[in-house]
Amino acid sequence: FGDLSLPPEQRTQGDALYVIMEGQVAIVDEGPPRKGLSKLEEGDFFGEMALLSNKARGATAQAMEPSELMVVDRHLFRELCEEDPEILRVLLSFYRARSVARLLNTNPVFASLSANDHQALQGRFRFLEVEPGVSLIRTGVMPKGLMTMLHGTAEAVTDEGKVLGQITDGDVFGEASLITGDAPKNSVRAATQCWVIELPSRDFQKIMAARPKAKAYVVLIIAKRARQNLKNR
Repeated sequence: FGDLSLPPEQRTQGDALYVIMEGQVAIVDEGPPRKGLSKLEEGDFFGEMALLSNKARGATAQAMEPSELMVVDRHLFRELCEEDPEILRVLLSFYRARSVARLLNTNPVFASLSANDHQALQGRFRFLEVEPGVSLIRTGVMPKGLMTMLHGTAEAVTDEGKVLGQITDGDVFGEASLITGDAPKNSVRAATQCWVIELPSRDFQKIMAARPKAKAYVVLIIAKRARQNLKNR
């Protein structure tokens, strides 16, 4: 990738949507390790994920050649969405697609899969928007799939209401029951408004059966979470 950095840098606060009028831009995960995620060209846009979620940027945008951008700041963005709600609907659609693509490229559960595997999984994920207080996982009820928190905070809680830990952006959950076949012993409840993507159980099980590296990583997550829950009880 080129070296001409643009204003949007990973882990800084998002405040604008950028539209490429001319040139090429690389979207890079700073890692470690540093990894290119995608290349954007004239007519493409970026910055919508941080703008919509009001969270720090999840990647760095870097010019691959001299580029001309149109910047739509937060105030103008809100005005445009009020005038035409379809703009927000389209951006949310891109947000979901890019969130799934980023997850597949960076999360160790999926990063070891082939490009063909990634392509096959792209359309399998469900997008869930959950209000505070709603349960994402219920004690004794098998989860429908593997969940990943895109934006928001959830809490793992016992039946007595004791909080065992928090689930935040990028965290995977629901994996223990899907691996062991045992129903969850604790619930997961949204503490804030949450955006979650869910991979159906059947697709997750196929990955675990075919990809030992992915399964090994999930087993490590399960062991770490079990130790944390015991410590917090």
